[in-house]
Amino acid sequence: MSNISSELRERRGAGLPGAALESLRPYQWLKNALVFVPLAAAHRLGEPLLLGRAAQAFVAFSLCASAVYLLNDLWDAAADRTHPHKRLRPIASGRLPRSVALVLAAVLLAVTIAAAWPLGASASAGAMERRSSRVAGMASQMKSAEAAFASSFALPMSNVLPSVGASASAPRFSA
Repeated sequence: MSNISSELRERRGAGLPGAALESLRPYQWLKNALVFVPLAAAHRLGEPLLLGRAAQAFVAFSLCASAVYLLNDLWDAAADRTHPHKRLRPIASGRLPRSVALVLAAVLLAVTIAAAWPLGASASAGAMERRSSRVAGMASQMKSAEAAFASSFALPMSNVLPSVGASASAPRFSA
C-alpha cells in the first residue's frame, strides 16, 4: 500500500498538464505509425506529398485515440478506482478533473476532424478522378463491342428482300 501511495505522490508532482498528458497515453501512439507501412512497402517514402499525408493521418489517429482514452477513463472512473493499478490513472485518482478531461476530449476530437478532413477530400478527389477515367474507358470499350456485335449481324438488304426492279419471271415460292 505504501508503495502505491508513493507512486501516486510522485505522479501528482507533475500537476494538471502532466496529468493531462499522461491521460492522453502518448506511448500508445507508436502503433499509429502503421500508416507509414504502405508507403514503405511501395518504396514511396521519399515522396513529400505522400509522406505529408501519412504524417497528417498519424497525427489524426493519435489525437482521436487519445480522445477515446479520455472518454473511456471518464466512463470507467468508478471501476478504475477499485483496480490496483488503474486507480493511479489521472481521472480515477482525481489528478485530472472530469470537467477538464471532457473539454480536452472534445477539443481533441475537433482537432482530429480538422486534421483528417483534408485527407478525405484529397483521397475522394483522386478516387473520383480514377473512377471517372475507368468509366470513360469502359464506355469506349462498350461502344466498340456494340459496333462489332451489330456489324456481325448486318446482312446486305439484297439478300433478304427482292430488289425493287425484280422481273416478273423471278421464281415465286408458294405456300
